[in-house]
Parts: sequence; C-alpha cells; structure tokens
Amino acid sequence: MRVAILSAFPAHVIPGFAAQRPAGHYATWLPQLAEAFGAQREIEFHWLFVSKHLRVPEPVVWHGQQFHCLHSPQRGRALRAFAPDCRAIRTRLDALRPELVHAWGTEDCYGLAAMRSGRPFLLSMQGLLSHYVRISRMHWLVRLQAIYERAVLRKARWLTVESRWGEHILREWAPTARIWRVEYGVQERFFQIAWQPDPARPAAVFIGTPDERKGIRDAVRAFAEPQLAGAELLVVGDAGGPLVEELRRTATPNVRWLGRLTPDDTAAVLSRAWCLVLPTRADTSPNVVKEARVVGLPVVTTPCGGQSDYIEDGANGWLVAPGDIPALAERLARTMAGVEIARELGAHRHEEQRAWFRPEQTAEKFMSIYRELAG
Repeated sequence: MRVAILSAFPAHVIPGFAAQRPAGHYATWLPQLAEAFGAQREIEFHWLFVSKHLRVPEPVVWHGQQFHCLHSPQRGRALRAFAPDCRAIRTRLDALRPELVHAWGTEDCYGLAAMRSGRPFLLSMQGLLSHYVRISRMHWLVRLQAIYERAVLRKARWLTVESRWGEHILREWAPTARIWRVEYGVQERFFQIAWQPDPARPAAVFIGTPDERKGIRDAVRAFAEPQLAGAELLVVGDAGGPLVEELRRTATPNVRWLGRLTPDDTAAVLSRAWCLVLPTRADTSPNVVKEARVVGLPVVTTPCGGQSDYIEDGANGWLVAPGDIPALAERLARTMAGVEIARELGAHRHEEQRAWFRPEQTAEKFMSIYRELAG
C-alpha cells in the first residue's frame, strides 16, 4: 500500500535536508508520527511539502519513508489560492500513484492540493479556521484561508479531528463526511522531563501564539488581581506585534515575557511551572495542554476547545469561561496556594493521559484508517 502525506513537515529535523528551523513552524506532532510509522513495513509512505528555502530534486529517506521537498517561491501564494503549489503536488502525486492521499491541515496549501489532486483523500484538521474567524478577530490571511477551508470541507468524504469538541464543530461544515477522532502525539522530550516546580516561586506558564483567540489578554489581566501578586506569569511565544506591545506596557511586574523558545527550553519552563494557563476562546486540541499533562502539570483553561476532553474541572485543573477574569484569578490562586495542591491536581489521571498522548497510539490509529480506506 502506498500513502502520500501532504503536510507542512518541519524539514529541519531531517538530517538529509540540513534546513534551519523556520520561525513560524508549529507542526510539532509530525516528526514523532513519522518516527512511529518507521516501525512498520506494511505501508510505503511518501511525505510531500513545499519550501521556499530548499531545492532538493530527489526525495530524502528518513525512518524508511521518502520525503519530497517541492520548491515554491512562496510569494502571494494564498492570494492565488496556492495554485502553483497544488500543481507541483499533483504532478508528484501523478508520478507516485498512491492508493490514498492524506492531507494535513487547511492553514496552507495541503487541503486544497488534496482536493484538486483527483485522488481519494483523508483530511486531518489542525485548526478549525471557519470557527475561529467567527469567535475572534483574526488576520485577513486566516479569513481568506477559512474560505478555502470551507471549499475543501464541502468535498471531503473522510476527516479526522482530535477531540469531541472539534468533531461537534466540524459537523456543521461537513455534515455528510465520516469523521474519526485521533489524538496527535507529544514529542518524546516531554515524556522524559521531570516536573520539579520550585516551591519558593509559584508560577503559571502561558505557551502559544499571543493573540486574542488564545486568551493571552485574560491571563495577563488575571495576574493583575491582588490574590496573584505573589505569583508569576511566564509567557512563552512571539514577543512582537501590536497586542503583545500593548500588554507589555500595561502588564504588572509579575508577568515575564520569555519570547519564543526552543522545544527543549519550553519543556524546561514547563518543568518548573506550577500550572499551565490557557484561557482560549477556541482550540481544536492545543498541543501545549497535552505536553503539560504529559509532564504532570494541572491546567487552568476554558471549556472552549478539545482540551475539555481531558481537563476535568476541579480534578486535574479548572475550566473557566473566557473573559471571566475574577474566576480565572481565583482558580489560579487556588492552584498555586501550595505546591502540594498543584501536585495533587497534576497527579489526577496523569499516567493514563501520558499513554493517550504517545505517538505510537496516533500511528496505530492512522494505520487502521489507511487500511480501511485503501481497502
């Protein structure tokens, strides 16, 4: 069986490409999925992605799979509905002749390329852009890609999404499609690191894109409340942009802006924090919540996303309505009232959830879907 996966794969992790890590890359679950696929010999995998930095005419083999880098000038791609990218991908697919195409995400060209390939395709959702633009002010490019997303979803017969919340939202846009729930696995470094919160320095960490949808403003406002004066908020993510500049001017001194960090440094910050805070307005299934649970942290978040599948209010964290700053501050203060309280919350279903987020589980589920669809 031959499967072609279309995705924004991070080429910098593959030795044969010798690429630098691009600043805006977030698909942190794909390398460990590829590594897990490398343990099998039943399916011949081909990964296709476009790059403006690399020109690699021949595929590179890694973990027994072939990675095809297709060069793209990357200028005005979205405004042209990714037409050159889709043509390049279709040409390579015509040469490979896979039984199944698996496209990952609608944030780039890959969902559109699968739809235009003329081949049976499975689409795995990353975000749900059509929902995101409804509930939060988003960049014009995201609004444009949400239009493309709806076109792809109208044609998609087979979809995967990470959570019950995501499936519920997706049903509106693809009412007749068959949908599987598949959790995306967490990088090995988060399984290996020990959770060692500093008893003398209570701190919550926010990790993610600092925008209105992710709720960074709520987190910053909560730490201005008196009951959190003795605790810190550590913000990991892009340090620029109008929203961050505004929040940095108005934030209290107990908010520390760490900027974008490497995965290893991010894991180190998680290992020292008492809890993760993510007051998101909408999230299909934020990977940072999974990473926090793998390490063992309790999570203070909202019910507006896939994280509500595994964060239980009052058990391993708290679910607070977006915008309710007094409640958010109160739950954070309760979590950080003592390190043993944080540890007790973090221990609830910790080992069970570590098993959920193993990349091998993700690979096994996708292998099962490939067999069924290709058959």
